[in-house]
Amino acid sequence: MRELDLEAVPMIGVVKPPQRHNEVAYILVKGREDEPIYLDPHSQILRLMQMIRDETHRYAVTYHRKRRELRELHF
Repeated sequence: MRELDLEAVPMIGVVKPPQRHNEVAYILVKGREDEPIYLDPHSQILRLMQMIRDETHRYAVTYHRKRRELRELHF
């Protein structure tokens, strides 16, 4: 983010709890890592955040697979 001069853009991360039933997920905000935002495991906002995360990962994996496939064609 620093190299792109985008440090002012807020960044967050969804932290998955261990696979224990009494744990809750939480969100970390860059610069405020010591103040996690805890979410109910059944909350709609957590579900939305997970859907955004999953779609972002799907897009990135698809992109990298396509690049790898194109790179292999040039050999």
